[in-house]
Amino acid sequence: MSEGKSYHQHLMNLAYDRWQKGGDLEDKSTSEFHAALPKDQLKAVLLGNLNYQVENGGFSQWVFNGYACECSEVMEVLEEMGTELALKVHSMLARIRPHLDCDGGEDRGCFGSYWEQIDDEHEEMCCNCHGNGEVWVEDEDDEEDGGSYEECGYCDDGYERWTETVDSPEGIAIAEELDDQYYAINKEFMEEAEKFLKGEELVKAKKEEVKPVKTKTKPRVKLIGEDGNAFYILGKVKAALRKAGLKEEAEKFMKEATSGDYNHLLATAMGYVEVY
Repeated sequence: MSEGKSYHQHLMNLAYDRWQKGGDLEDKSTSEFHAALPKDQLKAVLLGNLNYQVENGGFSQWVFNGYACECSEVMEVLEEMGTELALKVHSMLARIRPHLDCDGGEDRGCFGSYWEQIDDEHEEMCCNCHGNGEVWVEDEDDEEDGGSYEECGYCDDGYERWTETVDSPEGIAIAEELDDQYYAINKEFMEEAEKFLKGEELVKAKKEEVKPVKTKTKPRVKLIGEDGNAFYILGKVKAALRKAGLKEEAEKFMKEATSGDYNHLLATAMGYVEVY
């Protein structure tokens, strides 16, 4: 290891040297590259890419350049670190993750659209009839009347309406909100990451207990025998809570359920709804 270089950077260099031209992983995809790395190098790469991207251009850059598709992997490393700062970063990623679109693990490279795609509806006054819904059409054969109003053929009731797909506005807003929170702790957080990668002991944060919904009757949700995918469970429970008029609890559930691993998700779900 070069003098003055952090152990974290040393591990990243070892990993990326294998992925560069001439390396044994040169032609591998990102997922194949990760799978071939020793655990310590993989952790270094995941934490390093998160910090570099966010520090350089915010969480939106981390998403925009495709690194957010490693979100679940990064969250597992943060859980393993277990410090108060690591869990703060974990909670930040937990808020961003529901708004990502990395289905199928498709590698779209940098500048791909990895935010959830939302249909954005637009309405604009028709430039042909100016919102009247009718246009004046001259009658060449009837000089006395001169013409008549006819339905505008370019719009619907005087307005043009269309839908376009955009990156999740909610996700982007959350990312921008979290940037300053990360910048406030990232130096100390990366110092902890250095110790973690060296195998040094860290002060673990105390985990909070899952708090169940304070209602007499919890919504019932059929999960037994259903699709066990984490996002399916999140969607079913959230929808049941909202349908029961528990909108605030639905938001709390999403935040708590995505702050840990799959077992934590199941425990949280059972705290908020009656599973059958």
